[in-house]
Amino acid sequence: MVLLMKKSKGGFTLIEVMVAIAILAVSLTALFNFQSNSVIASARAEKMGIATLLAREKMALALIELEDAIKAGESLDEKSEEGTFDDEVYPGYRWVLTVRKIEIPPPPLPEGGEVDVVQSVLQMITESISEAIREVRLKVYWRELEDQEEEMEVVTHMIRNRTGTGKQTTVTSGNIPASTPPASTPEPAEETSPREGEGN
Repeated sequence: MVLLMKKSKGGFTLIEVMVAIAILAVSLTALFNFQSNSVIASARAEKMGIATLLAREKMALALIELEDAIKAGESLDEKSEEGTFDDEVYPGYRWVLTVRKIEIPPPPLPEGGEVDVVQSVLQMITESISEAIREVRLKVYWRELEDQEEEMEVVTHMIRNRTGTGKQTTVTSGNIPASTPPASTPEPAEETSPREGEGN
């Protein structure tokens, strides 16, 4: 009787083995899920970084073309273009570029409904501003999964100033900073030497 009790205390029961296997299975499942999510997040961050660089490059080229058109005296017509990037280096990435006129609503009419001088001047100003501003909108698309497409959008405004050159101001961006024109450096003043006979 004593020998049987000692043998039973020396091993594991079937229930203990099943509980241990269940705990191990749950732990491995959680570990695999965490590892899988980490891989997906890393791949997504890499693709988003590539999309940011591609959007930066494409927007810079578009702004250069628009600024060259402004300097040449051409009108900035509304347009929509689309295309793909290098399929060998960046497969699955495509872009859509739209340039449109900014429509500024006219000022409201006075209570009598008659257009006075101030009203007509304000209307001329709004029309002039609308003609001078163009919205440049760029969208970059890429595929996260086979049936899921992500996008990044960048919006910039091109302004035709009096000198005929363009300035851009990024109002919303997909991790693309706004470009600021460099500040002009004043030229040094010429030194003048005193003439002969002056002074004293």
